[in-house]
Amino acid sequence: MLDYRNPFIVSSPVPLERFIGRKRDVKAILDRLAGPAPDSTAVSGEVRIGKTSLLHYISSPKTAEKWELSPEKCTCIFVDSQTIAPFSPMGFWHYVLKSLAARKVHDTGYISSLLKEDDVGGFELGELFDRIAGDGKLVVLLLDEFEHIVEHVNSDDPQFLYRLRALINRPAHGLALVLASRKPLTELCQNMRFVGSPFYASFALLSLGPFSWEEANKLIDVYTQGTGVVFSDRDKEFAYEISKGHPHWLQKVCFRLFQRHVEKMKVRSESE
Repeated sequence: MLDYRNPFIVSSPVPLERFIGRKRDVKAILDRLAGPAPDSTAVSGEVRIGKTSLLHYISSPKTAEKWELSPEKCTCIFVDSQTIAPFSPMGFWHYVLKSLAARKVHDTGYISSLLKEDDVGGFELGELFDRIAGDGKLVVLLLDEFEHIVEHVNSDDPQFLYRLRALINRPAHGLALVLASRKPLTELCQNMRFVGSPFYASFALLSLGPFSWEEANKLIDVYTQGTGVVFSDRDKEFAYEISKGHPHWLQKVCFRLFQRHVEKMKVRSESE
C-alpha cells in the first residue's frame, strides 16, 4: 500500500536519516576535528539555511565514526545557546559540566566537585580538559545560536570569549568548538575590544549557502521514494527556481507540490 503522508519537513531541523547534501561542509568540519591537533569551526548562514541540522548531523556518533571519532574517543555535546537563560558564564559552564557528568566522560567525582564551586575558573576548566585529553578523549561543544552568547558578553572586557579561546588552544587539545550563528564570527565580534589575537582567529570560518541543483534533486528523489508520488523534471525545476536552493523554502515548495499531486491522484482514483 502506498504511503501518501507528506515526507517534506517545513518547520523542524531534519532528522539524521533525512539529512541530504552538505558533504563538503561536513567533511571540512570533521577533517579539522579528526586532525592531530583538533581545530574549531565557526559556521554562519541566514535563517533556516540548515545550521542546526548540520550541527545535529555532525554530532551523531554514526557520522563521526566515519572519521574515526568513535564515542569512546569523542564526545559531542549540542547546546542551543538560547536554553541557557538568563545567560551567565557560570550557567554555561554548569550546563557543560552536567552534560559531561551525564555522559561519564571523565571521573564524575571530579566533575561533581567543580559543580559545587560558586565559580569555576580557567585553571580548573583547563585542568579538566587536559585530564580528558590525557584519557585519549576529545570533547566537542556544538554551540548553536552563538549570537545569544555574544550579546551577553562585555564588549570592553570579553573574558568569557578569552576563556573559550584559551581552552581550545591548550596543547593537550581536550576541547574543540563548532559554533553556528547567522552572521560570520568576524562580524559578530566586530565591536569586541580584544587584547591580543581576536577570538575568531582561532576558528576556521564556514559559510552555508543554498543547495546546489544536484543536492536539491537528491533531496526530492530521496524524500519521495516509496510514496507513490513522482516529481517531474518540471516540478523539480519549479521548486528550485522558487526556492533558489534555500533548503527551508525548497522543503516548503515541495510540501505544497506533494499535496497537489496527492489530491490529483485521489480525484483520479475516485473517478475510475
